[in-house]
Amino acid sequence: MQGHDIQLPQFLTILPTTSMPASPKTSKKRRALAKPSTASAQDKRPRSTRALSQAETRERLLDAARAVLAAEGYAGASIDRIAAAAGYTKGAFYANFPTKEAVFIELFEQHKQREQAAFRAFLARDGDVASVLDAIGHDLQSARANADWPRLSVEIRRQAERSTALAAQIDALQVAQRTALAEVVAALFAKAGRELPATADALANLFVAVAHGLAMMRPTTSPRTPTPNANEGAMLMLVMRSVIAAAPPAR
Repeated sequence: MQGHDIQLPQFLTILPTTSMPASPKTSKKRRALAKPSTASAQDKRPRSTRALSQAETRERLLDAARAVLAAEGYAGASIDRIAAAAGYTKGAFYANFPTKEAVFIELFEQHKQREQAAFRAFLARDGDVASVLDAIGHDLQSARANADWPRLSVEIRRQAERSTALAAQIDALQVAQRTALAEVVAALFAKAGRELPATADALANLFVAVAHGLAMMRPTTSPRTPTPNANEGAMLMLVMRSVIAAAPPAR
């Protein structure tokens, strides 16, 4: 068809490929992505320093829990009171302990571990029965820093009577303590050349009951002050010496 210009349909025309300018929102997103994140740099302290700080926080909470429990009893020792006494928030408490029971379980466990370490030291001591008993009595009498412990133990055991889970943990710790003390008792009788008048476990329970009973006799207004004219360590050793002396000779 000569003499006529061919008109191409508009959709067949080639469009220029010029780039579209970025929108302000897109530019902001790109700048945000390019900007280095500072979230991971919030705490630039060395890991060892952070661990020490957390351990210190935990110990302060335990010390506060011990003091509040002794003063207020288990019911009055709320998480708020413990955190405030330690100088922290409730959040700091929950960062270290899941429940109030957990902090008291740890207190109980720490005390039992210290006692078991002392028992092992007594077993390793050289000398006759009299010198070992003197050392035990001296250790007990000098441990006035734990003067609150008998009352703490009573409070925790009362609560354990209301909680099956807590009771199971307390019983396990008590068994471990009694086993460690029973080893000391058996070693003392063997060193003295005497037969055990009862099982070592039963005698261990007897001596623990006497020690706690003497501590519970302290004045309630000043429980860290021993009963007048009574050396509690010497009194406990008097009971132990009497039981050993009354036992029949070993065969």
